[in-house]
Amino acid sequence: MATWPEAQQRIFEAMPRWVFVPFAIATVGGVLGALGLLLRRRWAEPLLLLSWLAIIVQFASTYLTTPLWALTGVRGALFPACIAVVGLFLWWFARKASARRWLR
Repeated sequence: MATWPEAQQRIFEAMPRWVFVPFAIATVGGVLGALGLLLRRRWAEPLLLLSWLAIIVQFASTYLTTPLWALTGVRGALFPACIAVVGLFLWWFARKASARRWLR
């Protein structure tokens, strides 16, 4: 951490440790959901929904509990927004695939 920029250090120090729980859920859910899509399994859809919801909780809580917005502004929100859009797309695709009976 000592090599990080000062703004990033301040954000990390202000972040409550419980925020890592939705991060873990989003990460593991996304990986397993993507694997489920590759294997054409129906359980991919609820996992990808869980992952997307955890993404939203994680980023919302990070922005609400740390000085992230004040230190990074709109530019800092672009990458989290892209992650949320990709997560939403994966869930949408899994729903469509399940409705079309591509998943078993």
